[in-house]
Amino acid sequence: MKLVDFDYAIVRHVPSVCRGEFRNVGVILHSPAAGFLAAKFIDERHERLRRYLEALQAIAAGQPSGGPLGALPRSDRFHWLTAPRSDALQPSPCHPGRAPSDALEMALNRIFEQAVQHEDSRG
Repeated sequence: MKLVDFDYAIVRHVPSVCRGEFRNVGVILHSPAAGFLAAKFIDERHERLRRYLEALQAIAAGQPSGGPLGALPRSDRFHWLTAPRSDALQPSPCHPGRAPSDALEMALNRIFEQAVQHEDSRG
């Protein structure tokens, strides 16, 4: 089983940039060596936030609905998705990781569970 390096960022919803409050809403994981880029987001009920998250998901997946950004090469999409911004959705700094090349989806799910679902359950 070949281990590969990956980078990931937590996507945060920041309802008020001034107050610095945020809630983790997703994870983006990228491994250039494995040709892997995927994102996982919460099921959001608020329509505007849900549309933003769906757009980020489409860009990560390289879908046509991701527009011109979705057509970029995988690494360029990852760097665009994780670029610092002061907006309602902000990525955390990128963090490194390592996993078997055939277990990157499991790594994404584990990080999502720890950083996003765990936070949601605290309420």
